Amino acid sequence: MLSKLIKYDLKAVSPVLLTIHGAVLILSLLGHFFMSLLHIKPFDTIFSSIYTVTLLTAIGAVALATIVYLGMRYHRNLYTDEGYLTNTLPVTANCHVLSKYLCGVLWSFLDAAVILLCVFIFLNDELFEFCQAVSAYIPANLFLLTIATVILELFISCLSVYCAVGIGNLFHGHRVMGCIGGYVLLYLINQVIGLILAFPFFTNETIRNAESADANSPEVLYEVSQILGRILILSLILSIIIGIIYYIVCVKLLDKKLEMD
Repeated sequence: MLSKLIKYDLKAVSPVLLTIHGAVLILSLLGHFFMSLLHIKPFDTIFSSIYTVTLLTAIGAVALATIVYLGMRYHRNLYTDEGYLTNTLPVTANCHVLSKYLCGVLWSFLDAAVILLCVFIFLNDELFEFCQAVSAYIPANLFLLTIATVILELFISCLSVYCAVGIGNLFHGHRVMGCIGGYVLLYLINQVIGLILAFPFFTNETIRNAESADANSPEVLYEVSQILGRILILSLILSIIIGIIYYIVCVKLLDKKLEMD
C-alpha cells in the first residue's frame, strides 16, 4: 500500500513541479546560449545584469514554490475534504506521513539538483572561481561537514513544513495563519536551541582574540576550522533529533485527526 501511496503522491505533485523546474532550466540554457553568442558575462552589460538577477530570482522562487506546494499538497490531501476520502483508506497515519515524506524528500533533492544545474550552466566560470577561492581557505573535513549539513537539511525541510501544517490545522477557522505561525515558531525554536548549544564555542579564546591576532596565521585558521567543525557536527546531531521529532509530531497530529473523523 505504501508504494501505491507514493506513486499517487508523485503523480499528484510532479506535473506542476516539473513544469516550473523545466521553465527555470530553459531560462538558464537560453541565457547561457545568448551570452556565449554575444561573448559577454552575466554582469557585463545592463541586459546581462537584468537577465542574471531575473534568473536568480526565478531560481529562488522555484525553490520556495517547491516547498510551499508540497506543504499545500500535504494539507489538501490529509486535512481537507479530499483528506476525508483519503483517510477512509485502510492505511495508518504513519503510512500516510511516510508516503508524503518520501515524496517530499525526492522533490527536495530534485529541486536542489535543478538549482545547482541552473547555476552551473549560467554561472559556470564564476562558480569555478568561487569554488577555487573557497577551497583555499576551507579544509576538506569542514567542506564535507558542510555538504553533509546541507544534505541533511534536504531530508528534514519538508518535515518542518508538514509539521507546521499539522499544527496550523489545530486552529479551526485560522488554519492558514496557523500554518504560517507554526512554521515561524518552529524556525525560531530551532534557531534559539542552535544558538544556545553553539554559544559555548564562541567563547573560545581563539574567537575572542581573532581581531587582535593574525587571521591568516595557520594556527588561528586551524583552530577556527576545528571550532566550526564541532559546531557543524553539533548541528548535524541536532537536525537529526529535530527531524525525528517533526516526524513523530506529524504522525501524532494526523492520528488525532483520524480519531476525530
